[in-house]
Amino acid sequence: MDRKRDRRKEHKTEGVGQISGFRIVVILLCACMAMAVAISLLYFRLQIRESTKLLAGDDGREYGAYYVLITDDRDTGFWQGVLKGAREEAEASNIYLEQIGERIDTDYDRVKKMEMAIYADVDGIILDAADNQVMNDLIDKATAAGIPVVTVRNDSQRSSRVSFVNISYANLSREYAKQIRRLVKDRQKKGETGKVKVCVLLDAVNTSGQNIVLTGIQDQLAAADLADQIEITTSQIRNSSVFSAEEEIRDLFLYAEDQIPGDIILCLNTTNTACVYQTVLDYNLAGQVDILGFYENDAIRNAIANDVIQATITVDTDQMGKYCVEALTEYRQSGYVSDYYAVDTSVLESKRGEAGNE
Repeated sequence: MDRKRDRRKEHKTEGVGQISGFRIVVILLCACMAMAVAISLLYFRLQIRESTKLLAGDDGREYGAYYVLITDDRDTGFWQGVLKGAREEAEASNIYLEQIGERIDTDYDRVKKMEMAIYADVDGIILDAADNQVMNDLIDKATAAGIPVVTVRNDSQRSSRVSFVNISYANLSREYAKQIRRLVKDRQKKGETGKVKVCVLLDAVNTSGQNIVLTGIQDQLAAADLADQIEITTSQIRNSSVFSAEEEIRDLFLYAEDQIPGDIILCLNTTNTACVYQTVLDYNLAGQVDILGFYENDAIRNAIANDVIQATITVDTDQMGKYCVEALTEYRQSGYVSDYYAVDTSVLESKRGEAGNE
């Protein structure tokens, strides 16, 4: 009996030792993570200090403020256009502006970039936001620290951001509905019967604004007595990277009936537009699937010239960046600013689209 008790004690001691060892490992991992975060923040602060040296350049010029642009790094061409417009306006207003993290090798998400900007005590933040509690809390934290935040492209409505800069959802809905009507009439002229299937690709993360656009499109089509001729479906695409978006879009085609998820595919961002275009080419579906895209770059312009993309909504990104800086500066100077800035859009159509409008 004594031996059995001794064995139980030994097993119990081993179990306690294993648990204690596990706790130590967990504590060490947490300590390492905390240290890594601290080092990252310290490094970023040093980068900010280096940036402030730029505020007094070789010509002796001193800048009056320091703004940062924070994005999720998707749709790179789009954001480079916004950054260009913002920098030009900032330069004219004696403000130094940079895209946060562009001089740091590590790839941080928007949450970490916001934490860095708040820690660095910048003078203003331009943020491609998200409608979730984490982002709302970070914006509120920046506001409490005296840092005004202007959201751009994607909003955080329930936060304390001072202004929102974006394209007009009403104009976007109206233009997309117009293009859908045109494409439906083209198909009817060719003798096609039955409902035209329209597949709208939504961002799986930032859906609030896109849902407004979708509702607007549906209302416009209903007002034109086309609701019974069109079947609208949606598919959410995770755009954490170009590769993930491309994979999901290829799967969408691969598992759809006849590899066609819709007669018309409507894309609400640049990444999805480019991925759908490439997939249509790879699957030899050009001429069977009509693409309505968003924004423009060399690939999209080439696709329009070859009549693979029928139309795309272009955005004045220079104006978007300019408005962001204007909003921040006006708020810092007066304490007041317009709640919303609407950016101009235009339409780039293929030759077939131009001919259909004549």
